[in-house]
Order: sequence, then C-alpha cells, then structure tokens
Amino acid sequence: MINVKTYNVEETLKNGVSVTVRAIRADDKQGILEAFKDLAAETLYSRFFAPKKDLSEKELKQLTEVDFDRTVALVITLPVDGRDTIIGGGAPCKRQDAQPSQEDRSANEYGNQR
Repeated sequence: MINVKTYNVEETLKNGVSVTVRAIRADDKQGILEAFKDLAAETLYSRFFAPKKDLSEKELKQLTEVDFDRTVALVITLPVDGRDTIIGGGAPCKRQDAQPSQEDRSANEYGNQR
C-alpha cells in the first residue's frame, strides 16, 4: 500500500517538462502563498466564489497541515531557479455526506499553460 504522507514521484508532462508530484508538507506555506499570488482573479473567483487577495493563517494551516487519513493533499512542483516551485495541487476528500469523493483542484496559470 502507498504511504501517502511520503508520496513523491517524478512525472513528465505531455510537453516534456519534468515535475514532481508529492504529498503536501507543513513547510509548504510560503510556496502555497507564492502560487496563490500567481493565480488570475477569475481563477480565484471560481475557486472561492468571491474576490480574494490573500490566504489567512487558518487557511494556510488547513491547506498544508492535513491528516492524510480523511484528507490527502498533493502538490505539483517544478524546479525554477534552483528551487522547487509549487505550480499546482489537489486535495481529494471523502465527506460523510458525499458519494465516493469530491476533488478540489487548483493550479496557477503557469501550470495550466505548460
């Protein structure tokens, strides 16, 4: 069985770009903030159903400190200028009142274009 807490795989996109898909970590808060700031206003609106300019500390904690029991959160990273940059992510969640699962995805414009 896969240990989702340590999930980390290299993948190649259709355009040949190599990315890493891995479990989100508590230390990803800054990377999430940077990716958030790269999102277009329309993307943010469709994600949050309202204009949004920043993430609160509570929201960052919810996004990056998941239990990996009820929620599994993955990020997609790309090496940029010698460091991994978050370009996308997702958190499929099974809610008690939902049929199989609901999936939440967001990716910054860089990830969508490449």
